[in-house]
Amino acid sequence: MSKDKNPSQEEFPEASDASDSDSAETPNAQDAADEIGELDNELADLRNAYLTDAELGGADLRGALLGSANLHGANLHGANLDSAHLTDADLSTADLSDAILIDADLTRANLTGAYLTGAYLDGDILIDANLDGANLPGANLPDTDLGTAYLGGADLTGANLTGANLTGAWLTRANLTDVNLTGVISGGIIGTPVALPTGWVLVRGVLQPG
Repeated sequence: MSKDKNPSQEEFPEASDASDSDSAETPNAQDAADEIGELDNELADLRNAYLTDAELGGADLRGALLGSANLHGANLHGANLDSAHLTDADLSTADLSDAILIDADLTRANLTGAYLTGAYLDGDILIDANLDGANLPGANLPDTDLGTAYLGGADLTGANLTGANLTGAWLTRANLTDVNLTGVISGGIIGTPVALPTGWVLVRGVLQPG
């Protein structure tokens, strides 16, 4: 893969339309909202659900199964997604500001242009996730695994990345102003951020004090 290539072009195909032929098998936004209300504290199984632009602000989705779900543009402001399974989910341009995603699995998730201001992603798995242009000012990502994740153009101003793994991550044009990088694990980082926290440098793919 070349340094100029945005992996989102290959790794995150466009979401398929919710046609009449598959509507009986794929939950739509209203079905999902009804199911969430009925399940109460049980695990919601919303794998492959079609939830584009769904209004799920403040929803209790702890431990929900949302693998490959289409949540493009969904409102998940303040939602509780603690330990949720979001592998391969499409969360592009979704509003996840102030959401709780502690210990969630977002492996290969598409978070292009997502809004994660003030979100809690402590201990999350974001391996190979696409955060192209994502908005993460003040986000909490301690001990998060961002190995080989794409963060091109992402705004991480003031984010907490204490102990996070950034090995092999793409940081082209990323804004790391005032980011807490204490104990960060890095190496093989691709690209150059537009800004780094005061007292930090990027040397041959490694973030280090300097």
